[in-house]
Amino acid sequence: MISQFNKLPHVMDVWDSPDTTIINLTDFNDLEYEAGGLLVKGKVDDDDVFAFVRIPNKFHNQSIGHALYEPNDNEFAKLVGPFLSRGWQLFGSFHTHPSFSARYSGIDYANLFQNFKYNYIKSIKYGEIIKYTWLDNDTIQSEVIWRKNEH
Repeated sequence: MISQFNKLPHVMDVWDSPDTTIINLTDFNDLEYEAGGLLVKGKVDDDDVFAFVRIPNKFHNQSIGHALYEPNDNEFAKLVGPFLSRGWQLFGSFHTHPSFSARYSGIDYANLFQNFKYNYIKSIKYGEIIKYTWLDNDTIQSEVIWRKNEH
């Protein structure tokens, strides 16, 4: 962990790598609804740093929210705007799959993956996080970056 950024909304900590930032998200354990947010990238003393911004699911408390995460538009503007106005960049997406694997779905591919080179999915039920990276030829590379029993 680099340091705490208490002046920015919804920031936990700032880390020196995106994978470390995601692995250290410990409060995503809802077994009923998908949840998530965005990774943002900034600079501290010429070093890249990463933070996670939790954004409520627009479908929380709706039946579709069991299998679909989509950031709430109003909350997105409120929570991510302060980063963008300070020169931070959107870096990647993160969301959970409460009761199924961390493999991406067609909905994930169509709705989230099109916007980011890096996408992370955490399976609550199976205890793993998979990082998906878009490659230049529209191929998606996957890598398990965390398993519950290995940490």
